[in-house]
Amino acid sequence: MNSQRLKYIDLGAGIMILYMVIGHVLLFAWGIETSWSSDSISESPRTVFPYLSFFMPYFFYKSGMFFKKKPMQQLLVRDSKKLLLNYAIWGLIGYVLYVIMRLIDGTATLRNCTYSILRIIFLRGTPLENEALWFLLTLFGVRFLANVLLPTDNQRDKRQFYLRCSCVIVLGYIISFLSHTYSHNTWPWWIANGAAGLAFFCAGYMLCEYGMKKWMIYPCLFVYIICCIVGFPYVGMLDNKLLTGNYLLWVPVSVCCIIAFNYICVVLVKMQEYILVKYNLKSYLLRFFENIGICAMPIYVSHYLILQCYSYVISHNQFNYPHTFVLTILECGLIMAIILTHQYKESKTLKNNLKTII
Repeated sequence: MNSQRLKYIDLGAGIMILYMVIGHVLLFAWGIETSWSSDSISESPRTVFPYLSFFMPYFFYKSGMFFKKKPMQQLLVRDSKKLLLNYAIWGLIGYVLYVIMRLIDGTATLRNCTYSILRIIFLRGTPLENEALWFLLTLFGVRFLANVLLPTDNQRDKRQFYLRCSCVIVLGYIISFLSHTYSHNTWPWWIANGAAGLAFFCAGYMLCEYGMKKWMIYPCLFVYIICCIVGFPYVGMLDNKLLTGNYLLWVPVSVCCIIAFNYICVVLVKMQEYILVKYNLKSYLLRFFENIGICAMPIYVSHYLILQCYSYVISHNQFNYPHTFVLTILECGLIMAIILTHQYKESKTLKNNLKTII
């Protein structure tokens, strides 16, 4: 894969991030209205619009598409700066919010502000007030394991390459399935989501060259259309909980849907370019999604804190607000602020480069 940004990847990431944020908004609004008193899947909004329910597998797969094996020290330094640093900073912000909330409630103790938090992080791999951060820690572990277990992508013996990649995928698949079947949430969550993440990551690494081949695309589109009709196997990756469908079908079906989704994004980008050339019209909607994809990391690590803060405020004040609408406005404000900040930095960098050239 080339080092330049691929528009269809940014578009896909933007759509998936927005889908995830909307899902969390609906989930929190539903939780506030029901006082989180029901755990029924049928009542949860997570299954209302399932057509992109493979959004978390997508991000592991996408990361695998661009993965290159490196010397271990170089990989650890790079991933520590990109993943662990964000995990630590935003986890600390979430922890400070948690302590402030407990102090306001009068329930802050040394135990629940230290030992209990550390225990939750060990069992779940994520701070309590910013649960979305689990992905960063899991992806760090997945990339480390991939660097150890996977062959180089320029290996001459392609049979050995695909055999080794397939073995890693099957290994991750089996571990996540065993965890789902036998652990009953007694195992640390990062074991299952790390194993499943490794399977999707390795699938992206192995199939990146063939994702746009017709013999790969057409069967995957067929699988996606069938799932749109009969339903998707949907697993919440954080806790490895099956929400709908069959667990055994989850990994292969999700991989097919990701390949189909990538192709749909390629088609949309080509349509945009055709319209621009033929009619000189810009598609601001697709550009908006591409910008969200470019800013995916800051949106991902920060959006959950807004939901937690709003949920806490509402739980202490009986305001009869339309929660879905308010949360949507708040999240839209966050996304726009991040995009505008990014564009300002880009324009500033461009001006500095022009001054240097002149």
